[in-house]
Amino acid sequence: MLKYIVNCLDKIQKKTDDVKFEYYLKTNGTILTDNIISFLNEKNIDIQISLDGDKESHDSCRKKINGQGTFDIVVSNINRLLCSRQSMLNKKISLLATITNNSNIYTILETLKSFGINYQFTPATSSNEWKTKDLINEYSIERVFTPFMKQFQSELNEGKIDFNNNTLIGYLKNLYNRNSYSRTCIAGHKSFCFGINGEIYLCHRFINNPLFVLGSIDNDLINHEKANKCNYPIAENNNCKECGLIYLCSGTCAYERVIRSDYSYVEPIVCSFVRFMYSGILSTLLEYKLSDPDNYKIFVDKFRNHIHSSSKRDFLNNVIIDSAHTEEIAHFKFKKIIGYKLFELNKDNSIIVNLKNPEKKYYINSVSKDVWELIDDFNSASEILIIISEKYDISPKDIMHDIFEQIQIFAELGFIVKM
Repeated sequence: MLKYIVNCLDKIQKKTDDVKFEYYLKTNGTILTDNIISFLNEKNIDIQISLDGDKESHDSCRKKINGQGTFDIVVSNINRLLCSRQSMLNKKISLLATITNNSNIYTILETLKSFGINYQFTPATSSNEWKTKDLINEYSIERVFTPFMKQFQSELNEGKIDFNNNTLIGYLKNLYNRNSYSRTCIAGHKSFCFGINGEIYLCHRFINNPLFVLGSIDNDLINHEKANKCNYPIAENNNCKECGLIYLCSGTCAYERVIRSDYSYVEPIVCSFVRFMYSGILSTLLEYKLSDPDNYKIFVDKFRNHIHSSSKRDFLNNVIIDSAHTEEIAHFKFKKIIGYKLFELNKDNSIIVNLKNPEKKYYINSVSKDVWELIDDFNSASEILIIISEKYDISPKDIMHDIFEQIQIFAELGFIVKM
């Protein structure tokens, strides 16, 4: 069914010049066969896999029909998927842990972190299929998540930050980039979800609920009234109007409001969680700034530089996937052949000379000089493109062909070889 849906969207894509589809799969990770993985890679599909931390935590709530835990098979499939995407600049794989009242947040995060890819965590909510005793409440929030906050404080004091922790990075982005939310959700507006029979839903949380089927992949009819149910202005929620975090928080998941037909509903667990996270992060940052202002500034600069670079990397990876011409060298690293040296003639021009055969030389401009100097056994062609685009503040897409062509010329002249 996945192939059918993607193929249908591919056909629609060919008919629309102004719309670009991106595919995103949420899965429990138990049936990722070789054929499925091959298809997901071919279509460059973003994948989020549910992994509720360590084996004990995961197996306690995610079981097969026979009662056996699924941790081992999910971890095995994650590793197979990572291996299949090892050459991709952006592996487009992330993990999601649902935190319950009995979770050990420290061991869960250590497990997620060990894979070296993006991950996030979220509290189990009342509408999920969790037993009441497993649900985090406003009284247990602090007990469950304080170990995370202490870990953040410790890493901050050591000058570290886990950029793979999407939950933490999301909060920091909102604070430092002055991100703000005006509406609760993009579901039904910028994103849709498909069921196994081709039904179209607002998002994955509505799947298998016939009341919220918007249409089908087999026809062009969409129930626009239902599609707009999640696109609700936050400022119109009477329960959020007086909250100081109103525009730093997207509010309760729109699903919780829609199924209750109450657009002012606020999920207590989510509200308590968001308040705890912002309060803890802000307090930690303020204490760090006051006690060590120099290193605090270094941290802020490092964070902003990473966010700037990662957004360009994500963009660049999508551009490269769309371009068969550049895909051949984009992810490869190169090394210089011994015996070639660059001499600067003036500010704008340089020359590369073969020291053993001075007649063999090649004149280059300042940008090509940058390319040459960045070929150092460590940077891939894509990473060289990113660095240069940032230096000259030019979109990677605008200079991609020229940069990759220059690298190709260096290789054809015998100045460099692919590693």
